[in-house]
Amino acid sequence: MAGGVTEFVQGWNVAQTLGEGAFGEVKLLINQETGEAVAMKIVDLAKHPDAIDAVRKEMCLHRMLKNPHIIKFYGSRRENSTQYMFLEYAAGGELFDRIEPDIGMPPHQAQTYFRELIAGVLGSLDMKIPSGPTENGPRHGHP
Repeated sequence: MAGGVTEFVQGWNVAQTLGEGAFGEVKLLINQETGEAVAMKIVDLAKHPDAIDAVRKEMCLHRMLKNPHIIKFYGSRRENSTQYMFLEYAAGGELFDRIEPDIGMPPHQAQTYFRELIAGVLGSLDMKIPSGPTENGPRHGHP
């Protein structure tokens, strides 16, 4: 396909690489019919066997967290040793990229991001968390 766009699966094109991390990369998928954009996180577990538990935990957390201020998890797929995670595409990029080194960001912008972060954290507390002790001891200040 023209312009460096390749088909991932029928109806979905890989448009570009959004970023890279310690264990893999994130690519932008575009639906050919609807134009919907999805972020696809790719981890080669054969190349990074130490990532297996981290990937499993990340997918578990994504399934549990449902909040408008937290990236949506659409699902996952595994082919051989490659794990794919399909996530909501955040067109604005990462918050870290918005902070100017040695300068920071304007206070009003920082307050907006802080409110969204706190809303996400507070929303995640609505999960059903056991209130009793665990095998490792007390939980959440309960005896």
